Amino acid sequence: MPDHMKQRDLLLFYAELYKPPGDAVYEVISHPDFRSELEQASGAALNDGGELPCLTSLKEEFRSLFSRSSQNGISLIESFYKPWTTDQTAALPFAQSKGMMMGDPAWHMRYLLEETGLNSSYDPMFYPDHVSVILELAAFLLEEQETDKFTLLVSQHLNWLDDLVEAIRKQNKDSFYLKLTELLNKFVNTFTNHDQSFDRIKEGSVC
Repeated sequence: MPDHMKQRDLLLFYAELYKPPGDAVYEVISHPDFRSELEQASGAALNDGGELPCLTSLKEEFRSLFSRSSQNGISLIESFYKPWTTDQTAALPFAQSKGMMMGDPAWHMRYLLEETGLNSSYDPMFYPDHVSVILELAAFLLEEQETDKFTLLVSQHLNWLDDLVEAIRKQNKDSFYLKLTELLNKFVNTFTNHDQSFDRIKEGSVC
């Protein structure tokens, strides 16, 4: 299998891991061969040699970390970690605030999903800038061998993973999802160019 297809598969699997865990995903990640491939691609051990949590424990860990009904639920949505808009002319009092949904990143992701024809394929329960949706779009661009567009996408829409890592660490430093997110961050950073802007994407268009 070509390298870009292996990277695509890895991104798609990461996308599944940021959804509520189920039997099929757990069966794959608990297989030693897959886990060794994941660790090799990311350059670190998934669980530092410890035991993978059982599925019941993993479900509870996901719920306690990421459920919106949880008191300290951690967001998996890009807009939450960035100013709601970078438009300096916006007159709304919360325009430059963080912690909001459907900010600039969400609207830009919606645009990209429409441009690629993927707007009808992502789960409507997720915001368009949910990490799983971003990873699925990135995987699609890799499959199409749109390397420059892929690099630009991850530079713009996955450059907040440091914040997600820290949010998980503060809540549970022994979390399976902490190590998972550290591995994902390390993996996507190999492709990332942080000096791009949304304006550059809109002008040159990712799609």
